[in-house]
Amino acid sequence: MEYLKLLETYKAPEEQGKVYYAVAVMYAQHGEQYMPKVADFCERALKYPLVPLEAIRMYTDWGDALWIKYRTAPAEEFVPVRAQIAHLYLNGFKLVLDHQTTNDAGRPPSVGGYLCPSSSPRYAELVRQHDMQMKARREWDLQHRLVWDHKIPCAAGCATYARSHTIFSDPL
Repeated sequence: MEYLKLLETYKAPEEQGKVYYAVAVMYAQHGEQYMPKVADFCERALKYPLVPLEAIRMYTDWGDALWIKYRTAPAEEFVPVRAQIAHLYLNGFKLVLDHQTTNDAGRPPSVGGYLCPSSSPRYAELVRQHDMQMKARREWDLQHRLVWDHKIPCAAGCATYARSHTIFSDPL
């Protein structure tokens, strides 16, 4: 695969994680036939440092890949992997809870522009204000995603255990 050649160029752990993350996301968007590869690359990506939203996505996509693989399997095949699937979703949910600071991100903070020549005495202050507004907006973006993202592993975990009447047949 051409994308994996990037691993030869980008050697830092963060870069390697991003390569595996990108490949996993690419496969996840191309249909059910690629779910084994999604699981493989999610697992590889999680061995490297990822930003929280990327790690959450890897746990969720990995759990989804296993869910899709086993969703129509007989109970004797599905039940043994159900706990693994639930653990993946719960790991993603734990990351959400570790980084989420609000249950309602509210409206996004505005970010003003500035049309001021760099020679103006107000320029430095306008740049500082803009930087603070951008920082607030990035934090809002993160919290907004976390408010939304916490719903995904929760719902997926519930669906994993809702499939069969033997809900408590395997320990978490």
